[in-house]
Amino acid sequence: MSDTQIQIQFKDANKFLAEVMMMLRAQGKKIASVPPRAIRRGTFALLAAIQRHTPKKTSTLVRSLTGEVREVSPTHLEGKVGSPLPYARFIEEGTGVFGPKRRPILVIVKNKKALNWGAFDEKTGRPIFRRRVLIQGVKPQRMFAKGAADFTPKYLEIIDQELKKEAVTK
Repeated sequence: MSDTQIQIQFKDANKFLAEVMMMLRAQGKKIASVPPRAIRRGTFALLAAIQRHTPKKTSTLVRSLTGEVREVSPTHLEGKVGSPLPYARFIEEGTGVFGPKRRPILVIVKNKKALNWGAFDEKTGRPIFRRRVLIQGVKPQRMFAKGAADFTPKYLEIIDQELKKEAVTK
């Protein structure tokens, strides 16, 4: 396998790959390709790094993270790390004023007359009902970005180890 690479499914995988290649060049390593075992090891090392940075309120998101390595062609391996849960992206990027759109979320009553927002009047103790609520949103957790940042130096070590193994066997 001569043309292998690792792909990461988060906002800017190309930037990450360019960073890894730049770090390899900076260390004076001139390689034609990343060894297949390095792709396999790297994919699951990245998965572990992302899992360490994932919020663990119920652990559902952590359990949903998966890593997969597949052969795209006889000369091309692909490693993917991701989650099938739709809200994983919202946890990564944030929502409302903290998210990509940078505006609050407006919730308006459609089927009922009002919303009970879980707040109570301080004086009377009665629940407060609203026809609309403006939510600021959730701050981004950046578990994929933080995991990838932690993973980059480790991936360089993995590549170096696998290149040494290949050199010994050849």
